[in-house]
Amino acid sequence: MILMGYEFLDHPADVWVRVWGTTLEEAFEQAARSLAKTMWGDSHFDASERKEIGAIGRDQPELLVNFLSEILFHFDVDNFAFNHLTIQKLYQSQEDWHILAYADGESFSREKHQPGTEVKAITYSYLKIEQREGRFVIEVIFDI
Repeated sequence: MILMGYEFLDHPADVWVRVWGTTLEEAFEQAARSLAKTMWGDSHFDASERKEIGAIGRDQPELLVNFLSEILFHFDVDNFAFNHLTIQKLYQSQEDWHILAYADGESFSREKHQPGTEVKAITYSYLKIEQREGRFVIEVIFDI
């Protein structure tokens, strides 16, 4: 059994992905990697810049949507794309869930990088976060 990873599922209009990891942090990292694969394909980015990506949510699904939406925000506003992302903290406080990650990458350039599929938003449709068979499994849809 592969301990962490992702796979793309069939969807008639959008991008549907299933990710998994032995911890919730690993599953969230795989969700970020699957989003990057969707948007940038197999492009390689120099680790010339580091971005802090943080989010808060009332529950795990809202945290995931807010976290992946922050990645979209950094791409849309800063043109920032990455190959490597590491989650430093993922925890529940008394009221909310919190995540802090660092992404290493650079500005996206059509001359240097391969564009993938434009993602407009992260949706709550069919969003699932489950713990089963000793691992966390997430299904999420990217609106394209």
